[in-house]
Amino acid sequence: MPAPSAALGLRAGSVTAPGGAIGPLGYCLGAPRARLEARVTLSAMLDRYATLGRGAGPAVRQPFAPVSLGYKALPLVLG
Repeated sequence: MPAPSAALGLRAGSVTAPGGAIGPLGYCLGAPRARLEARVTLSAMLDRYATLGRGAGPAVRQPFAPVSLGYKALPLVLG
């Protein structure tokens, strides 16, 4: 059985960052699953609702967080 570092394709000097990023460029092992979940969720939302628009409130960006960057609030109108 190969060493775990060899099985993951890690080289000497590569780093593991918080949140699962591995290597000098930072590759998240969960990224493909997150993209698949986003694709399935958005597809289901767009199939269920005929229209999707911005709500009245402002879009508020998530301040720096070690795990996720995105929106803290994103008001939507579903119809």
